[in-house]
Amino acid sequence: MADNYQVMLLDPSDVPSIDFTTTRALEDIISDTINAGQQIILLGAGEDVYQMLRQQGVLKYVEACNIFDQRIDALQRAQEIIT
Repeated sequence: MADNYQVMLLDPSDVPSIDFTTTRALEDIISDTINAGQQIILLGAGEDVYQMLRQQGVLKYVEACNIFDQRIDALQRAQEIIT
């Protein structure tokens, strides 16, 4: 995994739903990113995706201040983090 970044933006806005396997893969990506000292921003998750991530405990890794509906808000947050 590349580690030359400070923030990872995950944007599943075009994904209507996810299954258990996808949820586990996202959990691995998110936890690896956090363990490497970077931050995760989740944006644009639809209700089904958000609920699956919540039900499987994946959202425990993402700070509430880093979850957004709109891309512009997520990008502004990312800019705050890196500056």
